[in-house]
Amino acid sequence: MYEREAAGKTTFLFARHADNPSITPERLAPLEALTGYMRDRLLLGLRVAAEGQYFTEFDPRLHIVEAFDPPAEWARWVSVDYGYAHPFVALWFARDRPGGRIYVYREVSAEGLRDEQQAVLIVERSAGERIELVVLDPSMLNNRGEQQRPSIATVYAQCGVQALARGGIVPGMNNRRQGWAIVRRALAHGAQVAEQRGLDPAELPRLQIMGSRCPNLVRNLPAMVMDPLDPEDVADKIASTRTPDDEVDALRYGLCAEAQPARPTEPTSLIFGAR
Repeated sequence: MYEREAAGKTTFLFARHADNPSITPERLAPLEALTGYMRDRLLLGLRVAAEGQYFTEFDPRLHIVEAFDPPAEWARWVSVDYGYAHPFVALWFARDRPGGRIYVYREVSAEGLRDEQQAVLIVERSAGERIELVVLDPSMLNNRGEQQRPSIATVYAQCGVQALARGGIVPGMNNRRQGWAIVRRALAHGAQVAEQRGLDPAELPRLQIMGSRCPNLVRNLPAMVMDPLDPEDVADKIASTRTPDDEVDALRYGLCAEAQPARPTEPTSLIFGAR
């Protein structure tokens, strides 16, 4: 339809609620209470998001910020979603204080890199930074006995990622429903949410993305749509086409790691051996 409009074959006629002389403030109140893309679409009539958008809380005006270098004393961690034919993604997170805002300040997204190349890239991009934890796609810890190769996580560890992080390498949360709920909570904003949590509305949302440094995350986060068979999950495919969920999966792993209680270091040494 948009292509037909651009070609001059179709004309869109916009009619907004304010154009209806019988509309009342009471009828508009539920729409006025909406936030983000849902408010833009349903109240203002703007064409800003796909039907069935999963993360309706996302609002670029609130979640995307100018790039800056986080202070050295802030907690930092890295999350990874594995890929070879489709992108491998690493995201870098920084938090200003416990319970405070979380900034995604760096993104790497690349196809066709071997395990060793991915690990070296993460170590190089983290040079000079104090990384607390590296959170990996859980599939990366699976043994590859049929290929007579160590797990991808072991290759990462051997290539310097284990030494990079003070807390070592840990698997990401594999519960997608619970994970998406944690992402939604980090995206949440508005007076009602602040009141529920006993916070100043100015402290929300928690999640802030440095747009110029994380272009793929900024593009793909609002593009996620609901799975038609499970509205609690995002769709893996749309009309047989794979959704670009790599950056969003990495975001989920990173936010879930921050939301969980502090992990002991013993499981890391058990997985990879004493350092």
